[in-house]
Amino acid sequence: MGIEFLKSLVKRYNKEPNINNWRLLEDHIDDKHFCKDCGESIFYYNSKIRVSKEGNLYYDKTVTSCKTFKKIEDKIYYLKVCQKCISNKFPEYLTMNRSRVFNVMNKITVYAFDIPNEEAKKFTQTTAVTLNNLVKKYGEIVGKEKWENYRRLQAETNSLEYKKEKYGWGEEEFDRFNKSRAITLRNMIKKYGEDEGTKVFNQYVEKQRVNGNSLSWFIDKHGKEKGEKVFREMLKGKLKGINRVVNSKPSRDLFIKLDNILENKYEIYYFNKNNEFEVVIEETGNVYYLDFFIKELNVCIEFFGDYYHCNPKKYKDPNSIIKFARIHTVGEIWERDNRRIENLKKYRGIKTIVVWESDYYKNKDNDDFYKKIIKQCIEK
Repeated sequence: MGIEFLKSLVKRYNKEPNINNWRLLEDHIDDKHFCKDCGESIFYYNSKIRVSKEGNLYYDKTVTSCKTFKKIEDKIYYLKVCQKCISNKFPEYLTMNRSRVFNVMNKITVYAFDIPNEEAKKFTQTTAVTLNNLVKKYGEIVGKEKWENYRRLQAETNSLEYKKEKYGWGEEEFDRFNKSRAITLRNMIKKYGEDEGTKVFNQYVEKQRVNGNSLSWFIDKHGKEKGEKVFREMLKGKLKGINRVVNSKPSRDLFIKLDNILENKYEIYYFNKNNEFEVVIEETGNVYYLDFFIKELNVCIEFFGDYYHCNPKKYKDPNSIIKFARIHTVGEIWERDNRRIENLKKYRGIKTIVVWESDYYKNKDNDDFYKKIIKQCIEK
């Protein structure tokens, strides 16, 4: 088989990482394993296959594939379940950090690698980073020092400063990292097909309801009045302690300019004045922070970065993958932003005016640009 043909298959898969393109690649690999439950390829959405200089295909062992394994003493347990089957059995898997879920011994890991329970228990007891294990291994003084160092390191690696230095993240990526990924019916159907995707989504919704993350659950438990109040506080609590997105310099300059033009005629909220206005929508389970909010007019102005919000003038294909958003596509970013605008209008009557980053840079020295935005705010 020609090396250029194999490279074309890899390129095709990297562009569209789906099960069909994966199977085309795997057809040219002899040493492969299949899912013990469904018998299909052990396929994960971050799986990779490489081409060697000699023109042979091989699994990239740095990411999840059938060559991923767990070693317990002298025994090796290879991954034996595909992502679809794991998601069916454990819907919570879809909301977890999937690059790290197999790093610890849990019920998902035990199932995925078909590890006997006694082996898993023994592994967890001897390898977990706990004060007790460190003291046993290094003695009381050194063990306690290592434990405190471990705790400090954990706090540091989960900070914005660390992510910015190591991965080049900005505030928006960090904010997204700290929030759970949204599970939508559309996304699940897109990944698993209509029947399977609907099943996974319904399982997730039920789990969220049972665990006390829906308005109906709180109403069932506390009654309508108290339930709505507790649910509202729960939504706010989700964002407590999370580093929120700090507005960019161009957005701050824009809002200061608009604020000066309005000359204190209205009560205005934005990052530099009164902080961003918080809107809790119990009906949808969303908490929104408005970039620039004019309270008397019930109008907000949102500054959309061309990259993070996928300016339609620059992004044409809704199926293009956006790297900063993990598995998000351009279309999903548009859908998220449109849903926010629609929810604010439908449930709180708030009108949203979007200012795109490129439009701002093009017109920032043009007074008519700011007057036009103000006019849009005042118009009914």
